Amino acid sequence: MPNLTYVFYQFQETAATFQNTKEKPYKSLSIKGQTYQNILPEPTTPVLTNNAEMFSVDEGLDETIEIVDGVAKSAILKGQTLVNCINLKTKWFSSETNLKTDSPTDVELSQYQRASLDVSMLKSNQKYYVLPIVDYTMTNGVNSDVFLQLNTMISNSLNALFRIRFNTLAKPTIITTGELTDLSKSYIFIAGKSCELNIRDIKIMLIEYQDGMENWDIPYFEGMQSVKMPVLTTTGKNLFDGGDFYTDIIGNSATGNCELLINGLKIKKNTEYVISFKYETDTDRPSSYYCILTKTKQTFDNHNMLYSYVQNNPNDSINKTTLSFDSGDFEYLYLSPTSIASTVDGYMSYSNIQVEKGSTSTTYEPYKSNILTVNEPVELRGIGDVKDELNLTTGELTERICEVVLDGTNIELYNTTSDFNNDNFYSVYCYPSNRQSIINIISDKFKKANSKTEFLSIPSIYIFDKNKGQIVISFEKNKLSENSINGVKEFLQQNPLTIQYQLATPTIKTVDLSVVDQDNTVTDLHFFKDGHIIQSSGADTSLIPTLDYQAKTSNSYVMDLMKSNTIYTMKSSTHNGGYIYIDGKDYTMGLNRQFTSPSSMTNKLLVVDGVIDNFMILEGDLTSKTIPYFKGIKSAFEGEDRIEVLSTGKNLTKGVLSNVTDRVTFELFELINGKTYTHTLTNYNTDGARIDLVSTTGDSYIIRNWGETKSTFTVPDDGVTYNKISFWKSGLLYDENTMTFQLEEGSIATSYEPYKSNTLTVNEEVELRGVGDVQDELNLLTGELTQRIGEVVLNGSEKSWGASGLSNQNETIIFQMNTGIDTHIPHPEPHILPISPEMRSNNDTSADLEGILKCQGTDGHGFYVRINRNRLETEDVLGFKTWLSKNPLTVRYQLETESIKTVDLTIQDQDGNEIPKPKSYYEVTHFSINSLIPPIVEVEVQTFNQEDLETLSDTIDEIENQQDKLMTTSEEQEDGVQSVMLGLTEIFEESEEV
Repeated sequence: MPNLTYVFYQFQETAATFQNTKEKPYKSLSIKGQTYQNILPEPTTPVLTNNAEMFSVDEGLDETIEIVDGVAKSAILKGQTLVNCINLKTKWFSSETNLKTDSPTDVELSQYQRASLDVSMLKSNQKYYVLPIVDYTMTNGVNSDVFLQLNTMISNSLNALFRIRFNTLAKPTIITTGELTDLSKSYIFIAGKSCELNIRDIKIMLIEYQDGMENWDIPYFEGMQSVKMPVLTTTGKNLFDGGDFYTDIIGNSATGNCELLINGLKIKKNTEYVISFKYETDTDRPSSYYCILTKTKQTFDNHNMLYSYVQNNPNDSINKTTLSFDSGDFEYLYLSPTSIASTVDGYMSYSNIQVEKGSTSTTYEPYKSNILTVNEPVELRGIGDVKDELNLTTGELTERICEVVLDGTNIELYNTTSDFNNDNFYSVYCYPSNRQSIINIISDKFKKANSKTEFLSIPSIYIFDKNKGQIVISFEKNKLSENSINGVKEFLQQNPLTIQYQLATPTIKTVDLSVVDQDNTVTDLHFFKDGHIIQSSGADTSLIPTLDYQAKTSNSYVMDLMKSNTIYTMKSSTHNGGYIYIDGKDYTMGLNRQFTSPSSMTNKLLVVDGVIDNFMILEGDLTSKTIPYFKGIKSAFEGEDRIEVLSTGKNLTKGVLSNVTDRVTFELFELINGKTYTHTLTNYNTDGARIDLVSTTGDSYIIRNWGETKSTFTVPDDGVTYNKISFWKSGLLYDENTMTFQLEEGSIATSYEPYKSNTLTVNEEVELRGVGDVQDELNLLTGELTQRIGEVVLNGSEKSWGASGLSNQNETIIFQMNTGIDTHIPHPEPHILPISPEMRSNNDTSADLEGILKCQGTDGHGFYVRINRNRLETEDVLGFKTWLSKNPLTVRYQLETESIKTVDLTIQDQDGNEIPKPKSYYEVTHFSINSLIPPIVEVEVQTFNQEDLETLSDTIDEIENQQDKLMTTSEEQEDGVQSVMLGLTEIFEESEEV
């Protein structure tokens, strides 16, 4: 029988131990790449949306999610355009309007007290938002018994379009118009029970309804309004942006401007707040102050307190330093300290002033804020669901809506054909977008007509040819001086018409933004724990934009890369036994636990309820793999400047690292957590001395305390890397030449052997990747590098992107690129699934799910991406390439043709001498490799392993017996023997090397 002396090992760890080895060169040594992806992103909230003027940063968020101070993950302002469809032709002047009657029934003002209206823009059977703003005083009456009413012709009868009680004027009302038949007969009036009413002004907003509009903060405006010059302020929990307050007291008076303690602080309506502070005085005066709430910010006036709280009776000897209140309908807060009667001079001071949301005060936090401003003219418009967007983290402005004002001089007008005119209406057409395609349109005075018939029945605008950007406008002939282009121009000069329209192709540019903190220091936009967001504008009557944002959290993750009903492994270094919730489904925390994701990923949100450190989620069952913590996607040796393979003998001590009076420290071969080791130290008396392991970060772990004598220890299984050992002993320095130290694996001490090692180094950067069962491979004996995995960044610059032959779905569209055209990208292997850190891989090409798909087609040369429609500006190749330019995809994939090259290797022994080959050592060989991500190691080691030899001999004898029975060919014999030899601990047939 041949002399079999080599054992084949295959493992995927950074360290291993080979037993019963000889001191001989390795017969073979290679490493194969591996790529893992931690799909856990940075912790953030899901996208939160709010268009209020002021709101809490966590408004609408699950209470288990904790926002922490941090730079905004995302923040996008979306525009809005609204049209007030009502125009009061007659103003209500400041004159007394009396509703006096002896009867308790409703009465109506006389005809001349009515105000006529222009409501020609109202649509039939349409929902509207109504908000009347009435400046009035009432005596001898009850405001709930008085109504504001608008009448018009509905279904050919004069009926109330709305009827709103005076006690609800400040709240919006939602109405539906019904079938409007004659809008010219419309007027507004007051009705109600007997009272004396003085009306100074009436303003009304009547706006086409959008979902949730009753909760919007809409300032009063006339005509058409958009978002202009937005300003975004974020604060911490403490809303008070002033400092401490101090004033001298002389006799019964406090000097100084007490009104400036809190001067017009913005607060939210109908919200509980609490004020707290630290109060000091050198007299017996208790704290006393006024808390004043107002509806508009104003110069403070003690005689103009719309609403106030008085804290402390002057005779109260207790100093109260908190006050809680509900803001009700008020939006601004003033706080004014007052002086209590006393004959003693002194002082009083207020410090640590805090105004926070809630009814109970919490620990004081200094004021912190960010203020973001736009440093150039910006207007954000919106028509329906199509809105301009301003990215507050990049400054990118995407304009989807354009505006033009037709004033009779700036846009060329053209006569229409006769079929666009009739007895009542005269029409012209124009190209407001310079013949660029337009999709939708609104104006401040004319309704948009949806058909030619409707267009010829009302003053309106109508898109006639959207591809050419051609719109037609109809005018009432009785409003024109003449039915001609000149007549229209003259009309427009007196009545300019503002038009907004949706562009078929959005325009994108970058605008100048600035962010400063509470100290006026330039910074990135932050959101704060328990904080607030305030939206305002640098322009009067601007609308409030919609803010879509994501804030940093401590415990929630948006799992865009997680697939439904798929096996994953969670890994962590420590945890407290809590739970992880994915889309509402709970999973127990684990250090190394397999689980299956929910069958439906509705909200893609993972929430941690507890404490877990170095948390990773990796696809597949990887519980048998030791994988250190990393973020994103990581391959073997990625980002490392070299590959280093170390082989040592049984003695794991590299030598004396330091020798001082009280202790001696030795440098070690890196120890394995959870392993048991034994140490032997001669010519240095350590009986009863303390011994420490020292980690790579300098932390110590006591393995033997003072007074103990044990020489065996187990390395703690805590994930910490230990590479030094220190022996403590008071006394003189010891001679390193006579002192010997041996640290060996196991619990039995053996004879001393000097430290032996050899280190193989790859002297250039090499990354070894793996996708599925295909890996890059490096032969560490020859330096031959075989690359089977490629990487490309797809950024929209590729020439060959086009529509795919695969089916588009309701939510997604597929695009493909061809590496036969984009020849700078090596061909991918057909029908193999790539991976990307930015987008999940999707094995089902027909599923309506976003992802990177397998390469398809007859040649498979290219990549296929299925993208959500709502991510694209336009649902075509240009729209996809635009998205890709902003969201590049890094793709790792199997190459159709592998590439081979040779890299430079050096091998040195423990003394720095070069040797020809890496080798094993007598009896025991410790093997380690320096990659964060363990590669697959394949090595053949010469061995004394007689037990393995006998096992293999029996197996070969059995194969030979079977061969004799079946009369198999010699070729089949060889195949049978080889199949045995391919196991993880298989032994190869070789003559012993000398």
